[in-house]
Amino acid sequence: MSKYEYAKRLKRMLNNECEITEMETNIARKCGKHYEQMTKLKTMLNKQEHELSRYRDQLEKLRIQTEKFEDFVLAEEERLKGIHQNIERLRKECDETEQQRLAQRKQELTRRRFIHEIKETTQMYFNEDALPHRFQGVCIERTETSCEWKPFCVDAKQWLEFLEEQWKQQQHENKENNAPNPMECDESAQKGK
Repeated sequence: MSKYEYAKRLKRMLNNECEITEMETNIARKCGKHYEQMTKLKTMLNKQEHELSRYRDQLEKLRIQTEKFEDFVLAEEERLKGIHQNIERLRKECDETEQQRLAQRKQELTRRRFIHEIKETTQMYFNEDALPHRFQGVCIERTETSCEWKPFCVDAKQWLEFLEEQWKQQQHENKENNAPNPMECDESAQKGK
């Protein structure tokens, strides 16, 4: 080997070494960029994981709140259902009370009509406040010249017997006297006093 070849070879080796060094530098730069990108990616990944963790926490909180809200809605629906049932019950009670009140009113009107008919028929006037425990009032007793007020107070058990007796007496008197007008008897009873 000659000096020139040796120098060429050495020069080639130096050039190769420079190229290798340059390649190493390029590789190092690329590796540096790659590691820098990897670091950026890891940082971004950590941030995303942190955000994902926060998102999961928020999601869990929302799930819990949603469950609480659903429980609240169910409880309110049950409460409203109870209120509606209570309103329906109160309406029924009100209707029943109204029916009872109307029935009592009808019964009271029937009773008053009955008492009025008895007054008209028997010429007896009742103290309605004493009813139904006692039958208290006055009846008109006719004589040949005038009519007198005759007070009476009868126990409820004796009422039917008393009423039958008065009815028979009234029937008998009506046959004998041809039933004078009760208003005339009232006037004559007042004149007699």
